Amino acid sequence: MGFVRGYSFGSFDGNECTDVAGEPQACPEFDRLVGTRIAVANAEIRIPLLGTEWLGLIALDFLPTELSLFGDAGLAWTSEDAPELDVATHSTERIPVFSAGASLRFNLFGRLVAEVFYAMPFQRPERTGVWGFQLSPGW
Repeated sequence: MGFVRGYSFGSFDGNECTDVAGEPQACPEFDRLVGTRIAVANAEIRIPLLGTEWLGLIALDFLPTELSLFGDAGLAWTSEDAPELDVATHSTERIPVFSAGASLRFNLFGRLVAEVFYAMPFQRPERTGVWGFQLSPGW
């Protein structure tokens, strides 16, 4: 699930996985991000830092930039593995995941948005924060 910042595929280490009896390859912290059904919610407060005189705190037309404070939530499940609607930081169940953090977004030529973020993933107690980068279609 790449929709919740702080929970990307490449950001997990093996030492974050909780041992599950009888399943040596299981990693509940990662497995709860994979499913055939998902629900995602995002909330953001955006502050235009660089932009035109009307749309930015600092007038700099050539690199529109926003500061964003965000909160993300997500849940993935399958028809065989129903989710548990519990808010916990330590669990081997398929529970919702949450993160909060800040990001800087740069509008690149009106075509792409580059985002650098720092997220605190709450259902990954071994990680205090995760840096990330993503590209998305323009504004």
